[in-house]
Amino acid sequence: RTFLMKGYDYVTDTQASHKASRKHPMRRWSPRAGSEAHPFGTTGNKDEVHDLIHRAQLAILNPSADLARYIRNGGLANVEVSPDLEVKFSPNIIRLDIQGPEYCNLSFTDLPGIIAMPEVKSEQFLVAVVANLTKEHIKRKSSIVILTLPMTTDVENSKAFALIQEHNAEERTLGVLTKPDRVQSQGELTRWQEMLLDKSSFRLGYGFHAVMMHPDTNLSREAVLGHSIADLHVHAG
Repeated sequence: RTFLMKGYDYVTDTQASHKASRKHPMRRWSPRAGSEAHPFGTTGNKDEVHDLIHRAQLAILNPSADLARYIRNGGLANVEVSPDLEVKFSPNIIRLDIQGPEYCNLSFTDLPGIIAMPEVKSEQFLVAVVANLTKEHIKRKSSIVILTLPMTTDVENSKAFALIQEHNAEERTLGVLTKPDRVQSQGELTRWQEMLLDKSSFRLGYGFHAVMMHPDTNLSREAVLGHSIADLHVHAG
């Protein structure tokens, strides 16, 4: 089941074109008294999930448009929806409820990646808006933060890590290191190994864990899961 969770209204008044600030952390997005859940679509077919999410994204990024335009089999949804976007970012949420006997009771929030530079210079405000949204989630004491770091960059350059440290959230953060097969030198490999073994100055409450896609892209998901982790090796050199 898919819902659009609307906790913010988009202000189109030209007088509200202020920059993201402490008083207006989401710029033109004005917070509501509470978040409203708008049912968007339901499916039991995995093949339809991608299209359902895509339509929900278009709906949430076109806040002034009629929601029915994007709902499948409703309103104008039987025609191809336009990919044009009114905004490039929204603090409102697309919520997916996935139910099944094998699933545990757990909630995940997929945050946008921290950006340092927008595609268009006039959209520099998006840097602060995305950072402000991320801070709101990091500050929640009940949240476990998952920090993803590619092993092709220096950890000192991670803006997400800096936000976690800023809000003293290290003890409830789990680090996920990606692309271990891209490490270029023994020195770099040693440094990452120290983080994995909790021997580095960069420490997290739930430690660091390395993950890598299986090199054989033709394998099915079931076959990949069946392979032992011992089959994966990090080659430095």
